[in-house]
Amino acid sequence: MPPESSPAADPRLPARLQAAERNRQALAAAGVHFAPLRHHSPACALALRAQLDELRPAAVLIEGPADFDALIPDLLDPRSRPPLAILSQHRSGSTADAPPRSAFFPFCDYSPEWQALREGHRLGARLAFIDLPWARQVAVEDDPQQSRSLMAERYLAHSAYLAALAREAHCRDHDELWEHLFELRGADALQDWRTLFGDAFAWCSMARLDYEDDVLAAEGSLPREAHMLACIRDWRARCDGPLLVVTGGFHTLALVEALASDSPPAATPAATGDSQAWLIRYSFDRLDALNGYASGMPSPAYHQRVWEALLEHPADALARQRIAARILSAIAAETRERKLADALSFASVSQAAQQAAGLAALRQHPGPGRYDLLDAIHSCFVKGSLDDGQAAFLDAVKNQLGGNRLGDIPRRAWRHRWWKKPGAWPWATASTSATASSAAPDWTSTASPGTARGAASCT
Repeated sequence: MPPESSPAADPRLPARLQAAERNRQALAAAGVHFAPLRHHSPACALALRAQLDELRPAAVLIEGPADFDALIPDLLDPRSRPPLAILSQHRSGSTADAPPRSAFFPFCDYSPEWQALREGHRLGARLAFIDLPWARQVAVEDDPQQSRSLMAERYLAHSAYLAALAREAHCRDHDELWEHLFELRGADALQDWRTLFGDAFAWCSMARLDYEDDVLAAEGSLPREAHMLACIRDWRARCDGPLLVVTGGFHTLALVEALASDSPPAATPAATGDSQAWLIRYSFDRLDALNGYASGMPSPAYHQRVWEALLEHPADALARQRIAARILSAIAAETRERKLADALSFASVSQAAQQAAGLAALRQHPGPGRYDLLDAIHSCFVKGSLDDGQAAFLDAVKNQLGGNRLGDIPRRAWRHRWWKKPGAWPWATASTSATASSAAPDWTSTASPGTARGAASCT
């Protein structure tokens, strides 16, 4: 394995983050690598593929409730096709009529977690989810919602630091800033996983500094990180080969600092009641942040097109321009099919495509991004106010950017429901370390033999 060659910690960062970056690099030199990412980010997914190909880890440890390990065979089944999700339900207490709490863990093709599973399996790595089981998250988090996502990124959205950085960069919000700084890197820069994940680590760590530990404890982040830490330590003790830890970047700072300090993990709570989880089909409209999904990138159909272009034509400098032109043409076609009063002409589409390309050049993007495209649509397609009779047109835009793709799962997964009472879980006690990971199934036997370095040395 080639040695790490990450750049030195940025002296502009706070001292705590400079020390954390040095510790992250030291852990990498010792064989514990991190992929601090944003959920459903094509840029992070592509960088992760490059990282996996280079490191060939013995095990890939993924943020996600540890009890989801039982569903890994269904996730790896060739018939499983995103978008899909793991649905987990937990009913607290002893009364059968208590309302269940539900949580979704979605995957699309460009989800880094999906790439970690599929590419890690292809390379022969062992796979495990390492987050606190959902039933035990319910026991600690201060969240009254009956249904929620397990990939929430609300702390990035509400970070004062990221909001200030967005204003400084003349971006409207943290989503536009993320696209500007990460998604719209050139093809070579997206393959440079050391730099991209180093920048993502700094980005997410600065956001984390906005929050006090008591806030993070109340909403459940600290108990979750304690469980992840215990699992990482156990896998580290049982594996001679390199480990790759794939988590949301908001958690990476805490994990790096704890591993570097060798502090004992905090106890995590037990759970009562019944839990169940199964794999379900999902859809792009459920994934779309514009429909209230709090965990990911808006406009999944747009990002699916970008993802496919990055994989199939990585050196194509005009790929993003073609994607923009096709989406603009599809919007225009839908306005004509629906016989809208202001149906769009070819001239309007051509003008908007030129506008998107011009905005991308002005903003120093390698091609039109989502916000360049939206601004061109607003400038060239919208006559008057967006609030003035534009609902049908906005639906057409949303349909083309958001999409309606429906995933698929193997037929056996329709019948398969994983279920356990929390007391039966080997990790249902306060001691999370060895018991959490030692109960994990061995997925190496189903992987391509002989491709992962050190995989056979994991016990």
